[in-house]
Amino acid sequence: MWKKILLTLAVYFGINIVLSCSVGAIVLLYPKSMAITVGAITIASSVGAILFARYNRYATIDKTMFTTSKIRILVPVLVAMAGMQVLMSYLTEVLDWYDLSLAVIASIVKTPFGFATVVLVGPVLEEVIFRGVIQSNARARYSGTVAIVISSAIFAVCHINPAQLIPTFAFGLLLGWAYEITGSLTVSSLMHILNNAICAAYIYIYGYEHSFDSVFSNVPAALAVSAAAVAASVWAIVRLTRSRTEVE
Repeated sequence: MWKKILLTLAVYFGINIVLSCSVGAIVLLYPKSMAITVGAITIASSVGAILFARYNRYATIDKTMFTTSKIRILVPVLVAMAGMQVLMSYLTEVLDWYDLSLAVIASIVKTPFGFATVVLVGPVLEEVIFRGVIQSNARARYSGTVAIVISSAIFAVCHINPAQLIPTFAFGLLLGWAYEITGSLTVSSLMHILNNAICAAYIYIYGYEHSFDSVFSNVPAALAVSAAAVAASVWAIVRLTRSRTEVE
């Protein structure tokens, strides 16, 4: 199990490093090419890792990964995701973790190709790798909970950004739970797409240098509503999942 996971990650980072070293000079000479370059490297790395995993039969990678099984949990899951995003943004600011990637993301999402990579293509490819390959392999050996934690931890570390470590891990837990419940990448992919879309819009509107209270005039109320939204959504997801299981 670990061999499959580590080899897939090795291919992912190997392609990323090789391409970054090969075309890094282009970005230095032509800064405006950053969006296309970073986007192309991201897509190439992900596709390469996915093709490697598929060729070696590490996971069943085809259209059956995207079914509409238990799609009705999508709404409460998205509400929980939005609430968690607010809470994690506040936590990052309180801990005074400056996100070094925000300046890069801000420049990338301003171009059509960069926006498509960050918001549409990237999230789906990442779900195939981290949930479809890594979590599935971990699930074959461990319990669902352990598999979710493993995939979430790897998901967070692979973003190579200390400021995103805790928020990304928390988001990974939610994505992993959605995948565990549905057995499909449809819901987790839509969650990932919406999350990145919100982040991109947030950065585009407010910039990457802003304070939490500049967005929310009443911080305690924003935190309370977000926490309540997460709690209520988790409760709804559990109820929906149980009722569906009882019917089946």
